[in-house]
Amino acid sequence: MCQEREKVIFIDTEGFSAERFKQIAGEDAKKIAGEIIIYEPTSFGTAVSAITDIEMLMMKNRIDNS
Repeated sequence: MCQEREKVIFIDTEGFSAERFKQIAGEDAKKIAGEIIIYEPTSFGTAVSAITDIEMLMMKNRIDNS
């Protein structure tokens, strides 16, 4: 039986490095990247918007809240 993988939400306020992610994830980088939702807010207002959107995203994308 194959289980569907859950997704992860990452709110990055310091700058996400795609190159570093590729180094860490290795050969599975593309597969793993498909399981991550990244918000990169550029202001306090966009950060607040990201946080308020999370509940809806969690329901739509099978994101665990634990």
